[in-house]
Parts: sequence; structure tokens; C-alpha cells
Amino acid sequence: MSADGGDPTGQRDGAGVARTRLIDRLSAAHRSYLAGLPMSYTATRMESLEQGLQSGWLSTYVQQVRPGVDAWLLVDRPANRGLRIHALQLTEFHPEAVAALVDALDRSETGPVYAISDLLQDTSIEDQRKLFESRGFSYRALVEMESEGRPPSTEDPMDSDFRPFSPQDRDAFVSLYSRVYSEPEGDYWLFHSPDVKTDASVFLDQFISDSGSWANRFVAEASLVREIAGRMIGNVIVERSSSSVIHVSGLMVDPDYQRQGIGRSLLRCALNRLGGSGSERVTLVVIRDSAAFRLYRAEGFQEVPPPQGLRPSYWVRSKAG
Repeated sequence: MSADGGDPTGQRDGAGVARTRLIDRLSAAHRSYLAGLPMSYTATRMESLEQGLQSGWLSTYVQQVRPGVDAWLLVDRPANRGLRIHALQLTEFHPEAVAALVDALDRSETGPVYAISDLLQDTSIEDQRKLFESRGFSYRALVEMESEGRPPSTEDPMDSDFRPFSPQDRDAFVSLYSRVYSEPEGDYWLFHSPDVKTDASVFLDQFISDSGSWANRFVAEASLVREIAGRMIGNVIVERSSSSVIHVSGLMVDPDYQRQGIGRSLLRCALNRLGGSGSERVTLVVIRDSAAFRLYRAEGFQEVPPPQGLRPSYWVRSKAG
């Protein structure tokens, strides 16, 4: 495998051409299947891609899978746990070529592969399972859910414990985010940097204007914080899209305080504070069959078909090597 498209034999594209081709393909693929998702999700992922390439934690590679079939991919190796593959593109895209690539990487000095994201957009889940489950991977599917016409909850015993989210909560948010998303292969999208604090800053900064106040799409009355002894142990962030759809962009609870009803109460209180009759459409993005997915489903959210039939998916090995 050649880093940055380099090829000592000189038989393939040079580093600059291969890098440009890869980035162009990645950008087109991301914009295609992220087009229907909330602005915050799309912006975070695209900014992470750009920052990763600039800072060097993401590397572009070209691999010859077989004669006449080349693969372009982004890789990183967080904490020396193995390779994460992002957004693979091949000159001939078919399952056998992907299988050959993963097996070759597992055998190489750069492997093994422990996570694969944003792949196989044109390959059925059944074919993906044949490829990856036999190689020790488990599936993560990112799905959109929505709730429409849900009446406001009349019972929320923790309502008085919440306060409005403030731009001054930035450091506390970054600290909590780092605790919640400390495991890179957890139930969260894999396309993030090895520095979780950087991801937290990228995510929150998109909601803060140049003047230091909340951006217009941030729904301040429904974005809340839960504290204990002055420490943030939970929060919910709500935004309004350009099409006026309400979106729950984030719901986090400190691992030490999970399974105590805090997340459920945060969600209910946020929805209650949206005002009106509760008839507004509310959406969110979550990993299917995760604890968060089960919570949202219990609160009346239903999975909806993805835009254009496409949705990012991830395959993860619990242990590599």
C-alpha cells in the first residue's frame, strides 16, 4: 500500500493526482448521502474530513487490489489499535475486491483493520454481512428517526433540575463529550479525529456566532443542561433546520449517571419547551439498536427511510490483532 498515492514503480498516478482524485470522490459521495441530513451533522463530518487531511491524522492511500483494480481510501490508526478505513473508492466496485483489500491489509504490517466506515453504498446489507461478519466485524447502521404530532409530556419530575444551555458552557461540554465518546469504536459515527476534544469543539462551535452568542438555528429554549454540584452531567442540543424542521442534534449523559432517567427527562423537557401543540416534526440521527435508539423509540420516535436510499454504515471489530 502506498501512502498519499505514492507508487515506487511509477505505474500509477503520482501523489498529487491520486490525492486530488480521492478527495473529489469522497466529497461527492459525502454530499450525496448527507444531503438530506441535518446541517449540523453534515457540517461536522465535512469539517472533520478537511481538518483530518490538513493535520495529517487522516492519510490518503492507493492500493492495487488486483491487476487493473485500484482502491483509493483514507486511513488512520488511533492509539495504535489498528487501521480505520474511511470512504473507500475502487476502479471496479464489487464485494470480492473489497474482501481482497481487507484481507491484504490484515496481513500487512499496517493492519489489522478494526473499523470500516462510509463504504459499500451500492452493496446490499446481505452482501456486506457475507463480507464482514466472517471476518469478525459487527454492523453499525446510522438511521434517522422522527416524531410528529407527539403531545407534550404532562409529567417530568426533573424539569426543575435543568437550566438553559449557554455558550459559556463550552469547556464543560467538551469535558462531558470526551467522557461519553472516549471509545473510538463505540455507538457513534467513526469518522472523527483521534482527539475527541477537537471533535467536541468542532461540533459545538458551529452553533456559536462570531459575536459569541448562539447562531440563529440553535433552539435556545429547548437546549438544556443538567448539573450536579456545579458539574455538567447531561445536556440536550436542539436546532431548527433551514426547512424549519426541529432536530435533536445531541443528547448526552455522563457514563456515571446513565440509566437513571436523566436522558429521558432531558428529551421530554426539551420537546415540551418547543411550545405550541407539540405537532412539529422532530428528527434525530442515531445508531440503530443502540441504547439511545431504544430510548427514542420508547418516546415515540420512528425510523424513517433515508434520503435517496443511502445512509452511512459502519463495521467494527471489538478487538483487533
